[in-house]
Amino acid sequence: MSGELTITYLDWSGFRLDRQDRATIFLDPPAKAELPGERPLLIFLSHGHPEHIGGTRNYLSQMGSKAQATIIASDSVCRYLARHTRASGVVFKPARPGDQMRLSDDVSVNIFRWKHLPLLPPGVAPSVRHITHLLSNLPLAARIAWAGVTGPRAEPMLGFHLSLGGWEVLAYGEGLHRKCNNIVEGQGAMGTVALAGVEPGDEAAMVKLIRASAAGETILYEPHAKWRDAFGMPRVDLGLLQTDLCAQGIAARIAAADQAERFAPKLQAVR
Repeated sequence: MSGELTITYLDWSGFRLDRQDRATIFLDPPAKAELPGERPLLIFLSHGHPEHIGGTRNYLSQMGSKAQATIIASDSVCRYLARHTRASGVVFKPARPGDQMRLSDDVSVNIFRWKHLPLLPPGVAPSVRHITHLLSNLPLAARIAWAGVTGPRAEPMLGFHLSLGGWEVLAYGEGLHRKCNNIVEGQGAMGTVALAGVEPGDEAAMVKLIRASAAGETILYEPHAKWRDAFGMPRVDLGLLQTDLCAQGIAARIAAADQAERFAPKLQAVR
Protein backbone atom coordinates (compact mmCIF):
# COMPACT_ATOMS: atom_id res chain seq x y z
CA MET A 1 0.00 0.00 0.00
CA SER A 2 1.47 3.36 -1.03
CA GLY A 3 1.21 6.19 1.45
CA GLU A 4 -1.71 7.65 3.37
CA LEU A 5 -5.13 8.16 1.84
CA THR A 6 -7.11 11.17 3.04
CA ILE A 7 -10.85 11.35 2.34
CA THR A 8 -12.66 14.64 2.79
CA TYR A 9 -16.46 14.76 2.80
CA LEU A 10 -17.80 17.71 0.78
CA ASP A 11 -21.52 17.45 1.62
CA TRP A 12 -24.33 15.85 -0.38
CA SER A 13 -22.60 12.88 -2.12
CA GLY A 14 -19.31 14.68 -2.68
CA PHE A 15 -15.87 13.45 -1.64
CA ARG A 16 -12.29 14.48 -2.22
CA LEU A 17 -9.50 11.87 -2.20
CA ASP A 18 -5.89 12.93 -1.66
CA ARG A 19 -2.60 11.06 -1.63
CA GLN A 20 0.76 12.74 -1.36
CA ASP A 21 2.17 13.91 -4.70
CA ARG A 22 -0.71 12.34 -6.62
CA ALA A 23 -3.60 13.79 -8.62
CA THR A 24 -6.51 15.00 -6.51
CA ILE A 25 -9.66 12.94 -7.06
CA PHE A 26 -13.20 14.25 -6.71
CA LEU A 27 -16.40 12.24 -6.54
CA ASP A 28 -19.62 14.17 -7.27
CA PRO A 29 -18.34 17.52 -5.93
CA PRO A 30 -21.36 19.69 -5.00
CA ALA A 31 -21.82 23.29 -6.09
CA LYS A 32 -20.13 24.80 -3.03
CA ALA A 33 -17.01 22.63 -3.36
CA GLU A 34 -13.77 24.43 -4.13
CA LEU A 35 -11.82 22.56 -6.78
CA PRO A 36 -8.16 23.59 -6.96
CA GLY A 37 -7.18 25.22 -10.22
CA GLU A 38 -3.42 24.91 -10.01
CA ARG A 39 -3.11 21.22 -10.87
CA PRO A 40 -4.82 18.47 -12.91
CA LEU A 41 -7.83 16.76 -11.35
CA LEU A 42 -9.64 13.45 -11.75
CA ILE A 43 -13.42 13.92 -11.43
CA PHE A 44 -15.89 11.02 -11.24
CA LEU A 45 -19.59 11.82 -11.61
CA SER A 46 -22.18 9.20 -10.74
CA HIS A 47 -25.18 10.73 -12.55
CA GLY A 48 -26.70 13.94 -13.83
CA HIS A 49 -28.77 15.20 -10.90
CA PRO A 50 -27.90 18.83 -10.07
CA GLU A 51 -26.36 18.23 -6.64
CA HIS A 52 -23.92 15.76 -8.23
CA ILE A 53 -22.68 17.83 -11.19
CA GLY A 54 -22.91 21.38 -9.78
CA GLY A 55 -19.34 21.59 -8.50
CA THR A 56 -17.84 20.37 -11.76
CA ARG A 57 -19.99 22.72 -13.84
CA ASN A 58 -18.93 25.66 -11.66
CA TYR A 59 -15.27 24.66 -11.87
CA LEU A 60 -15.35 24.49 -15.67
CA SER A 61 -17.14 27.82 -15.96
CA GLN A 62 -14.94 29.66 -13.46
CA MET A 63 -11.60 28.28 -14.62
CA GLY A 64 -12.32 28.78 -18.31
CA SER A 65 -9.33 27.95 -20.49
CA LYS A 66 -7.21 27.20 -17.40
CA ALA A 67 -9.28 24.16 -16.36
CA GLN A 68 -7.28 20.92 -16.13
CA ALA A 69 -9.31 17.80 -15.47
CA THR A 70 -10.17 14.33 -16.64
CA ILE A 71 -13.90 13.79 -16.18
CA ILE A 72 -15.34 10.28 -16.03
CA ALA A 73 -19.12 10.26 -16.38
CA SER A 74 -21.93 8.97 -18.57
CA ASP A 75 -22.09 10.15 -22.17
CA SER A 76 -25.03 12.48 -21.47
CA VAL A 77 -23.25 14.13 -18.52
CA CYS A 78 -20.02 14.51 -20.52
CA ARG A 79 -21.87 16.17 -23.42
CA TYR A 80 -23.72 18.50 -21.04
CA LEU A 81 -20.55 19.60 -19.24
CA ALA A 82 -18.58 19.96 -22.47
CA ARG A 83 -20.83 22.92 -23.28
CA HIS A 84 -19.41 24.71 -20.22
CA THR A 85 -15.76 24.67 -21.28
CA ARG A 86 -13.44 25.02 -24.23
CA ALA A 87 -10.31 24.29 -22.22
CA SER A 88 -7.86 22.06 -24.06
CA GLY A 89 -6.77 20.67 -20.68
CA VAL A 90 -10.16 19.05 -20.01
CA VAL A 91 -10.59 15.46 -21.18
CA PHE A 92 -14.00 13.79 -21.10
CA LYS A 93 -14.12 10.02 -20.81
CA PRO A 94 -17.69 8.78 -21.36
CA ALA A 95 -18.26 5.66 -19.28
CA ARG A 96 -20.76 2.84 -19.13
CA PRO A 97 -21.40 0.12 -16.57
CA GLY A 98 -18.87 -2.67 -17.04
CA ASP A 99 -16.12 -0.38 -18.33
CA GLN A 100 -12.60 -0.66 -16.92
CA MET A 101 -10.21 2.25 -17.23
CA ARG A 102 -6.58 2.82 -16.31
CA LEU A 103 -6.14 6.55 -15.78
CA SER A 104 -2.53 6.67 -14.60
CA ASP A 105 0.21 4.37 -13.39
CA ASP A 106 -1.61 3.78 -10.09
CA VAL A 107 -5.23 4.82 -10.67
CA SER A 108 -7.71 2.48 -12.29
CA VAL A 109 -11.47 2.12 -12.03
CA ASN A 110 -14.12 -0.51 -12.60
CA ILE A 111 -17.54 1.00 -13.27
CA PHE A 112 -20.81 -0.56 -12.18
CA ARG A 113 -24.49 0.35 -12.43
CA TRP A 114 -26.83 1.13 -9.56
CA LYS A 115 -30.47 2.12 -9.22
CA HIS A 116 -31.66 5.20 -7.42
CA LEU A 117 -33.96 4.67 -4.45
CA PRO A 118 -37.62 5.10 -5.54
CA LEU A 119 -39.13 8.53 -5.01
CA LEU A 120 -41.75 7.26 -2.58
CA PRO A 121 -41.08 5.07 0.48
CA PRO A 122 -42.82 1.68 0.78
CA GLY A 123 -46.37 1.67 2.16
CA VAL A 124 -49.38 3.93 1.59
CA ALA A 125 -49.12 5.96 4.81
CA PRO A 126 -45.37 6.73 4.45
CA SER A 127 -45.96 7.70 0.81
CA VAL A 128 -48.76 10.09 1.76
CA ARG A 129 -46.58 11.68 4.44
CA HIS A 130 -43.74 12.04 1.93
CA ILE A 131 -45.98 13.80 -0.60
CA THR A 132 -47.36 16.06 2.15
CA HIS A 133 -43.82 17.13 3.03
CA LEU A 134 -43.09 17.93 -0.62
CA LEU A 135 -46.27 20.01 -0.90
CA SER A 136 -45.25 22.00 2.17
CA ASN A 137 -42.47 23.68 0.17
CA LEU A 138 -43.74 23.89 -3.40
CA PRO A 139 -41.23 26.55 -4.57
CA LEU A 140 -38.30 24.31 -3.61
CA ALA A 141 -39.95 21.23 -5.10
CA ALA A 142 -40.49 23.14 -8.34
CA ARG A 143 -36.84 24.30 -8.45
CA ILE A 144 -35.62 20.74 -7.92
CA ALA A 145 -37.92 19.41 -10.64
CA TRP A 146 -36.86 22.16 -13.06
CA ALA A 147 -33.18 21.51 -12.45
CA GLY A 148 -33.76 17.84 -13.20
CA VAL A 149 -35.62 18.63 -16.43
CA THR A 150 -33.06 21.11 -17.76
CA GLY A 151 -29.98 19.11 -16.77
CA PRO A 152 -28.50 16.02 -18.43
CA ARG A 153 -30.23 12.67 -18.44
CA ALA A 154 -29.65 10.99 -15.07
CA GLU A 155 -29.29 7.45 -16.42
CA PRO A 156 -27.14 5.44 -16.40
CA MET A 157 -26.19 5.82 -12.75
CA LEU A 158 -22.56 4.87 -12.24
CA GLY A 159 -20.70 3.53 -9.25
CA PHE A 160 -16.91 3.47 -9.07
CA HIS A 161 -14.56 0.81 -7.74
CA LEU A 162 -11.31 2.75 -7.57
CA SER A 163 -7.88 1.18 -7.19
CA LEU A 164 -5.34 3.70 -5.93
CA GLY A 165 -1.91 2.22 -5.52
CA GLY A 166 -2.92 -0.41 -2.99
CA TRP A 167 -5.97 1.39 -1.64
CA GLU A 168 -9.46 0.63 -2.87
CA VAL A 169 -12.48 2.91 -2.66
CA LEU A 170 -16.00 1.64 -3.34
CA ALA A 171 -18.18 4.62 -4.24
CA TYR A 172 -21.80 3.50 -4.36
CA GLY A 173 -23.31 6.94 -4.93
CA GLU A 174 -26.88 6.61 -3.71
CA GLY A 175 -27.16 2.99 -4.77
CA LEU A 176 -26.58 1.11 -1.52
CA HIS A 177 -30.11 0.59 -0.20
CA ARG A 178 -32.74 -2.04 0.59
CA LYS A 179 -33.48 -2.66 -3.10
CA CYS A 180 -29.81 -3.07 -4.01
CA ASN A 181 -29.26 -6.34 -5.85
CA ASN A 182 -25.72 -6.01 -7.20
CA ILE A 183 -23.24 -5.56 -4.37
CA VAL A 184 -19.76 -4.71 -5.59
CA GLU A 185 -17.00 -6.42 -3.63
CA GLY A 186 -13.64 -5.04 -2.71
CA GLN A 187 -10.70 -7.34 -2.15
CA GLY A 188 -11.54 -7.69 1.54
CA ALA A 189 -8.12 -6.27 2.27
CA MET A 190 -7.01 -3.73 4.85
CA GLY A 191 -7.12 -0.95 2.26
CA THR A 192 -10.76 -1.12 1.13
CA VAL A 193 -12.99 1.83 2.04
CA ALA A 194 -16.71 1.98 1.16
CA LEU A 195 -18.51 5.30 0.81
CA ALA A 196 -22.07 4.44 1.77
CA GLY A 197 -24.94 6.90 1.48
CA VAL A 198 -27.84 6.03 3.77
CA GLU A 199 -31.47 7.07 3.36
CA PRO A 200 -34.20 6.71 6.02
CA GLY A 201 -35.68 3.23 5.90
CA ASP A 202 -32.45 1.55 4.82
CA GLU A 203 -30.79 1.31 8.22
CA ALA A 204 -31.81 -2.31 8.80
CA ALA A 205 -30.33 -3.43 5.47
CA MET A 206 -26.96 -1.74 5.86
CA VAL A 207 -25.21 -4.39 7.98
CA LYS A 208 -25.79 -7.07 5.35
CA LEU A 209 -24.99 -4.76 2.43
CA ILE A 210 -21.76 -3.38 3.87
CA ARG A 211 -20.55 -6.79 5.00
CA ALA A 212 -21.15 -8.11 1.48
CA SER A 213 -18.97 -5.34 0.06
CA ALA A 214 -15.96 -6.74 1.98
CA ALA A 215 -14.87 -3.22 2.89
CA GLY A 216 -12.35 -2.82 5.66
CA GLU A 217 -13.97 0.43 6.73
CA THR A 218 -17.12 2.32 5.81
CA ILE A 219 -17.81 6.04 5.73
CA LEU A 220 -21.50 6.74 6.34
CA TYR A 221 -23.28 9.83 5.07
CA GLU A 222 -26.82 10.99 4.32
CA PRO A 223 -26.89 12.24 0.71
CA HIS A 224 -30.08 14.31 0.82
CA ALA A 225 -29.92 15.61 4.37
CA LYS A 226 -30.31 19.26 3.33
CA TRP A 227 -33.34 18.58 1.18
CA ARG A 228 -34.92 16.48 3.93
CA ASP A 229 -34.40 19.32 6.38
CA ALA A 230 -35.89 21.82 3.92
CA PHE A 231 -39.03 19.69 3.57
CA GLY A 232 -39.24 18.79 7.27
CA MET A 233 -38.67 15.10 6.57
CA PRO A 234 -37.18 12.60 9.06
CA ARG A 235 -33.43 12.04 9.06
CA VAL A 236 -31.24 8.98 9.48
CA ASP A 237 -29.71 8.42 12.92
CA LEU A 238 -26.20 7.75 11.65
CA GLY A 239 -24.86 7.46 15.19
CA LEU A 240 -27.21 4.61 15.98
CA LEU A 241 -26.38 2.92 12.68
CA GLN A 242 -22.67 3.26 13.41
CA THR A 243 -23.20 1.59 16.78
CA ASP A 244 -25.12 -1.27 15.15
CA LEU A 245 -22.42 -1.79 12.54
CA CYS A 246 -19.62 -1.75 15.11
CA ALA A 247 -21.54 -4.29 17.20
CA GLN A 248 -21.39 -6.56 14.14
CA GLY A 249 -17.63 -6.06 13.81
CA ILE A 250 -17.89 -3.57 10.93
CA ALA A 251 -15.69 -0.48 11.26
CA ALA A 252 -17.67 2.63 10.37
CA ARG A 253 -17.15 6.38 10.53
CA ILE A 254 -19.64 9.21 10.08
CA ALA A 255 -19.12 11.99 7.55
CA ALA A 256 -20.70 15.13 9.01
CA ALA A 257 -23.15 16.71 6.59
CA ASP A 258 -22.46 20.27 7.72
CA GLN A 259 -18.69 20.33 7.42
CA ALA A 260 -15.79 18.75 5.58
CA GLU A 261 -14.05 16.02 7.55
CA ARG A 262 -10.81 14.35 6.63
CA PHE A 263 -10.27 10.64 6.99
CA ALA A 264 -6.95 8.87 7.15
CA PRO A 265 -8.46 5.40 7.59
CA LYS A 266 -7.07 3.01 10.20
CA LEU A 267 -8.48 0.01 8.46
CA GLN A 268 -9.74 -3.23 9.87
CA ALA A 269 -10.58 -6.22 7.73
CA VAL A 270 -14.16 -7.48 7.86
CA ARG A 271 -14.42 -11.17 8.62
